[in-house]
Amino acid sequence: MKKAILKRTADVLEKLAVGSMLVGLFQGKSVGIGIGLIFLVMSYIFTALEAKS
Repeated sequence: MKKAILKRTADVLEKLAVGSMLVGLFQGKSVGIGIGLIFLVMSYIFTALEAKS
């Protein structure tokens, strides 16, 4: 069950990252791009944790 939750969380964070970066890019807001990058890094961390367990 823990692996499934980590995978879903990583998936959601990845989608939020892409959306945030696109909105930031098209609106010219560097904050959106920064938030998107943070979400992307968090997604990779959760993916690594899910792969370990």
